[in-house]
Amino acid sequence: MAFLIPTNSVEIARFANGLFGLQLGFATTNGIISDVASSGLNGAFNNYYQLTYSNSTTASVASSILANIGVVTGSNGLTAAQVTLAQNYVVGLLNAATIANRGAVVKNFLDYYATISSDATYGATYGAAATAWNNQISKAVQYAGAINPDITVVAAAALPTAPNT
Repeated sequence: MAFLIPTNSVEIARFANGLFGLQLGFATTNGIISDVASSGLNGAFNNYYQLTYSNSTTASVASSILANIGVVTGSNGLTAAQVTLAQNYVVGLLNAATIANRGAVVKNFLDYYATISSDATYGATYGAAATAWNNQISKAVQYAGAINPDITVVAAAALPTAPNT
């Protein structure tokens, strides 16, 4: 899966997966869609970030995001140096924003990461991890489209390709 059209459902699946390590079910996804309708994607995501990570370091948040999206040493052909480079990049993005705007920063980073396979500079390095993550997000969007509960990303990996059919 090279690219998913960034609908609200895709954006929500990316954010939940990338920041929280979750694959959302039907009810939670629809609750977030309601939040997004009233405050927009960035507003909702900024609020979720603040509520959850206001006392966390940007380094710990970046580490969690990278682990959740498959940027892990020894996985997808990535070296420790490449993971450190990604860690420093994400920390820099988060540090450049106020805590009130970091949810939008995470969303923008995940949107960029979703397209990194075709990036001339970073596609060869991070493309395999991004492709695997995009496939996971595709499954997450399908999963949230049916009456399914929230699950962890680890549990989601064990689901069939089209879990709601």
